[in-house]
Amino acid sequence: MLETFEANLAQSQQEEMKNQKAFEDLKAAKEAEIAAGQEQIDKKTGELADTDEKNAQAKEDMEDTKKSLAADEQFLLVLKDKCARRTKSGKKGRKHVSSRWRQCRKLSRSSAEMMLTTYLLVHSTQRFCKLPLA
Repeated sequence: MLETFEANLAQSQQEEMKNQKAFEDLKAAKEAEIAAGQEQIDKKTGELADTDEKNAQAKEDMEDTKKSLAADEQFLLVLKDKCARRTKSGKKGRKHVSSRWRQCRKLSRSSAEMMLTTYLLVHSTQRFCKLPLA
């Protein structure tokens, strides 16, 4: 009976050592997964902060562009009025006015393109922010 007990004890101890090794391996694997998950969370948090900053800057740029566009449109209206008055009064200087007119048209187009770019950046940033952190 003592021999059977000692044999069973030795077998139980070997099983316990195997089980302990398996547990340690599993624990190490899970800790590595947790560390990788935390690293990904940290990375995504940093990306979110950068995106939020870019989004805020894009909104400011869009507001500035809207103000600039409004001023340009107002200037264009004044310029059209002056041009119409000069044409009616027969004064010369059409060349200067038409040159300025072309400049204003280019500026208006540039402002519109910048507003579109800003708009697209803001909306793509918003879509990015809604992605899960997995």
